[in-house]
Amino acid sequence: MVVVEHHGDRRRRDQVAASLGYLGYAHLAAATWVSPWSSPELGSVLDGHGAGWTAWRGRPEGSRSPAELAGRLWDLPALATAYEDFARTLPPPGAGLADLAPETAYPLRTRLVHEWRKFLFRDPGLPAEVLPPGWPATAVRARLLAVAAELAPAASTFVGGAVRTAPPRVGPAA
Repeated sequence: MVVVEHHGDRRRRDQVAASLGYLGYAHLAAATWVSPWSSPELGSVLDGHGAGWTAWRGRPEGSRSPAELAGRLWDLPALATAYEDFARTLPPPGAGLADLAPETAYPLRTRLVHEWRKFLFRDPGLPAEVLPPGWPATAVRARLLAVAAELAPAASTFVGGAVRTAPPRVGPAA
């Protein structure tokens, strides 16, 4: 839990809020943010914004269970829907991905990995005990890893060919 002292500068408050959201913190109350994990970047980020702050660790106490609190602070239904939408973009198992031409495999693998990376900024990585039953992230991740692994040989062939055939650069980089 982090309490941030605000000094009335709206732009700074917005920057602090965006930074805390990026680090996986959710807005609990006026100046209070929570995360299931401590962030090693927290101090340098808040200090960089010139914000006064106090942080402490512990488990939440009160009338709400940790799962209820997580459901209140993070939009878990929207995040689950995003995972399910992403899963629908993955090729089905046995789709013959290993047989794709390198120039087809590389952009497909790159696009899928790029789309997956967006979850790293959106999903706070909550502990399993506070997630709703049937949380899709783990299964979707496993499918992505299987697809990426199947595409990897052909994608690597494409990259290797591109590197071998690229003309050498002479002089300073443009």
